[in-house]
Amino acid sequence: MNKSEVERRTKEIVKELSIIDSFLEEGDICQPKWWLNMEYSLYGIVGFIKKSRTLKVPNGLHKRFDETITNYRTELIQELVELNKEATHDI
Repeated sequence: MNKSEVERRTKEIVKELSIIDSFLEEGDICQPKWWLNMEYSLYGIVGFIKKSRTLKVPNGLHKRFDETITNYRTELIQELVELNKEATHDI
């Protein structure tokens, strides 16, 4: 990766980590009985449509969400470390 690609990806990772961390600060995701609100956009024949859905998260599934988010966060941090090593090595 060249320097600009490293900088771009580093900014992306930091932004994603910020989103994940602020989500995790909201409350304990491991607690049962929580709702997942999703917003998405569609573009079709009738034009641009924004939709939202709410999912009551079944017991047990909330733990999988927590595990998935935590693992993804760990992968991002590892990638950030590797990018830092690569950038430091290029200096």
